[in-house]
Amino acid sequence: MIQKFEDINEYCEYPSEEIIEEFFDYVLKNSIKESLMETLEKLTELGDKQWHNYKEPKSAFKEKIKNFLVLKWSTESDYLEKVLIISYNFALDKSFYQTALNNYKGDSYQEFAKDLANSTGENIDPYWTLRK
Repeated sequence: MIQKFEDINEYCEYPSEEIIEEFFDYVLKNSIKESLMETLEKLTELGDKQWHNYKEPKSAFKEKIKNFLVLKWSTESDYLEKVLIISYNFALDKSFYQTALNNYKGDSYQEFAKDLANSTGENIDPYWTLRK
């Protein structure tokens, strides 16, 4: 049972999707106790671990992530940057990513737009650079 977010360090460097999802649920449950940006930072860290599994998460898990991000929606640049990173790492749907990108005015716009342009199918492809 997860006692604190830092417990993720007790797992191998890149834990399984099931472990990542457990930590996601923990982060959401505890998000009420911290700022939205603190929660997004933890989701960004989980996304990095998911990315390094080199496989796309299950649809139900991706929907949980997207639903949380939609629930907390903001057009602030810092929020949208985190949303784009999380969406990329968890291979969320391109239409959601496009919505965030359309509202994003930060310095990394071109990089995010390139990720979208190089993703085929319905979801962002976080591994497109590995196939080049």
